[in-house]
Amino acid sequence: MDLAIHHSFSLPSETLARSRMSVPGLLLTTILSFGCLAAWNAAGAAQPAAAPVSVTPRSYSAFGAFEELARQGGPKVLTLRVSGELRIPAELRFKPVEGRTLVEKVAATCELKVAWAPDGKYAILFAGDSDQEVAAG
Repeated sequence: MDLAIHHSFSLPSETLARSRMSVPGLLLTTILSFGCLAAWNAAGAAQPAAAPVSVTPRSYSAFGAFEELARQGGPKVLTLRVSGELRIPAELRFKPVEGRTLVEKVAATCELKVAWAPDGKYAILFAGDSDQEVAAG
């Protein structure tokens, strides 16, 4: 099984199995090594947050809204270990929604977690164990 990241990048699952990093950590390391997040300071220095960008979702599919968000200068959204269609909640469709709110609501609706880059310009939606399962060990 390969890992697809928003239909533009794949990573063999064996690489994940051999890694001692968490899946989001491995993904962020991989992205950084390819230079995709050049603006992301590896030292973690504070960077200005991305200006809030609003989009108006016109369908149930979150991918179209995420692409529009990125085109307008909002956060770029990557997906990790996500199967199926990401759906926008009905209450957010056909009205302007701030990008961060859209990403967070889609993640909550699809029972996914979100990891944000320090500058807020990138978000990673991923499937993960619930906090209770992690605590139980």
